[in-house]
Amino acid sequence: MAKKPVGKPNDDNQPEQEVTALAERKAVFDSMLPECQKVAESFLRKGELIATGNLMTRYDMGVRLKDVVTRPTVYGQDAVEKLAKFLPSMPDANGKDAPVTKSTLVDLKNFAEEFTKDEVANIVSTPKRDGTRFGYNHFRLMMRVEKGERQAMWDKARNENHTAREMETVIKALAMSETKRSGGGRKAKKPATPVAAMQAGRDLAQKLYNCLNQTMDDCVFEPIRKLISDGGVDAQLLAKIDELEYNLLQTANECEAKRAELLRLRQEADEANEVRESQPHPWTKKPNEKPAAKKTVKSPKNHDFEPIHTKKPAAKKKTPLNKWGGSKPAKKATKKAKRRPVGAKR
Repeated sequence: MAKKPVGKPNDDNQPEQEVTALAERKAVFDSMLPECQKVAESFLRKGELIATGNLMTRYDMGVRLKDVVTRPTVYGQDAVEKLAKFLPSMPDANGKDAPVTKSTLVDLKNFAEEFTKDEVANIVSTPKRDGTRFGYNHFRLMMRVEKGERQAMWDKARNENHTAREMETVIKALAMSETKRSGGGRKAKKPATPVAAMQAGRDLAQKLYNCLNQTMDDCVFEPIRKLISDGGVDAQLLAKIDELEYNLLQTANECEAKRAELLRLRQEADEANEVRESQPHPWTKKPNEKPAAKKTVKSPKNHDFEPIHTKKPAAKKKTPLNKWGGSKPAKKATKKAKRRPVGAKR
């Protein structure tokens, strides 16, 4: 018969909440199959070793969890869920106690599936340039990288002393570059006018809104939550989640920048229209406008000149020409003879 787990409620001086938690753990332990109880006791002991930073301890737990998942008839269909409820806490990658969840145990299982024991030992035994070593978080992140590209990523992280967060940034950038390289096909034709470009942008924004509002909820979030509750998510799906999250972040930043630019453009257009409306039309006069005064030119010293008129002098009349090209002589003025009345003497 399996031993009772450490920490069973037998101390009358314990707080009520701790007694209740221990009682719940004992009930979960009693509901396990005998083989699952052995795993629970083993994990309790190994959890203390993890606090010292022993990465191989995590690997051994992952190997044991692989057996638990692949043999449900021996350990039970819901063995992983019961183990997560039974284990009180476990040091995380940073050495801090964290509650044990189903995803915590699934990560350990994936860790043991993605790497061999010798591979883990070799990677951990070779320090980075600054003397530090890779931790569990580095391995969790490396599971998102294709196996053929992992060695180059390890070398880069070792030479550049990458922390787990820096490695995550590099892996996301690599996933983004892979997405760009895989995108083929002909380039979209640019719209001919600003109106056509804005209409195309509006249609694209509406499609993106519909995708995020409907497709993501029905086809991404709910199915993945179901996978997590059933048996966990594999490394490939985790990589796709990170890739989509990175793409959405870039898209959101670009959309926000373009929206701010459109708001500035609208403000500039409104200000220009207000200035244009406040100015009179070029060929209309303002009401009660006085004519401009004539300018006078003054001599340098105490001599005033008459106003200078800007009108041009009248052009001289041209002398008419005769048919031979010469000027016609002016006609002499002749006096008309006065008409004498009839019967008057000469």
